[in-house]
Amino acid sequence: MEEKRVSVRAVKAESGDIQSWVFAEGTARSVVREYLMFQNAGKVTYLKSDLREGSVVEKGTLLAQQDQRSLKADLAEAGTSVDVAQAELEQAKTRASLEQKTFGRYAKLLEQESASLQEYDEAKARADNAIADVSRAENHVLASKARLDQMQVRLEDTDLVAPTNGMIAYLNIKQGYYFMPNFVRTDSEEAALNTMPIVMIDPDTYEIAVDVPVYDRDRVKTGQAVLIQTRQSQAPTQPSSDDDTISHDEVLTKNRTGQSPPKGRDAANYIHGEVYSVNPAISPSGRSIQVEIHTRDKGMMLKDGMYVTVWIATENREDVVTAPLEAFLYRDNQSYVFTSDSKSGAAQLRKVTLGLRGVDRREVVSGIKPDEWVVTEGRYQLSHGTKIKIIGQHTPDIRETPSTEAVSGDE
Repeated sequence: MEEKRVSVRAVKAESGDIQSWVFAEGTARSVVREYLMFQNAGKVTYLKSDLREGSVVEKGTLLAQQDQRSLKADLAEAGTSVDVAQAELEQAKTRASLEQKTFGRYAKLLEQESASLQEYDEAKARADNAIADVSRAENHVLASKARLDQMQVRLEDTDLVAPTNGMIAYLNIKQGYYFMPNFVRTDSEEAALNTMPIVMIDPDTYEIAVDVPVYDRDRVKTGQAVLIQTRQSQAPTQPSSDDDTISHDEVLTKNRTGQSPPKGRDAANYIHGEVYSVNPAISPSGRSIQVEIHTRDKGMMLKDGMYVTVWIATENREDVVTAPLEAFLYRDNQSYVFTSDSKSGAAQLRKVTLGLRGVDRREVVSGIKPDEWVVTEGRYQLSHGTKIKIIGQHTPDIRETPSTEAVSGDE
């Protein structure tokens, strides 16, 4: 009677290249973000026609305006004050010039003994007073101009003008709306975004802050290429508990469903970025470090506040033995695979030494060779020497990892 065999699926270990990635998730934020707010309370009497969230505007465009009637009257009054002060200054200069000439004549008459010392002193006093009047008139002009400038600034504060080319991200005012500065809350980013009159962003430049596990911090460096996916991650699927321990690789494999980096020919369809900075400080929990990624998204695939998945390309090795992540078991901090003995048809438990971790495969430094069959499904039902039957036996298509050009090239 033929011994009962356990049905499993298996694939061949392969020799090829492997690209290692660090997986993370975060929120995309526009690098350039402008918060536009009126400085004083007032009624909004103008809002640019058809202005709405998502509108693209050019630098210098008037977006909104408060009631300016009283300020314009004050500005006109300030302008008149400048004109009056300017006229007074001219009069003072004319008088000072006349008094100085008169004083000069009395000085010559005194030398000729044709004028008394008292007349000389009186002429000098009048000249000195005239010069002092010029100085006072000049100060009056300066004060009047300062008030005029102040009124001009107050008038300009009633305008919200686009400071740069960009897009309206948040619009929290309407025409006829009475704005008061104390309406604005800045205790949190969300509060500011929802209370500032207008928030503008540059839709082409984004930054993404992600938390990377501490054990990956030495792998992540500034300038590394990054691939970005815009769809949100799926809920983690709990791996099987048949084994003694569940490895980090297996958790990632379960959690990455539908989120793998693209194949080389599809890499251009993803958003490209690069690591901008790596925070040397560890989070208070001691579990992660923060990495900032910068990207330029000319296709407008990203949106401000969008939750994204990122893949940071780290090490790459060529011509190494690799096997699918599903083939490995982890017990007592050791890595194993089940191989198939071609003669006896029995499963063999092999200890393996692992290298780089790729998307769905991992480098095997020692323990198996290319073209050896490794069990990928049913391995938790096996023990060393279990008779097995391999179903669906075939050589799998190896996932194509993006080339350096595909990852770091321009979109």
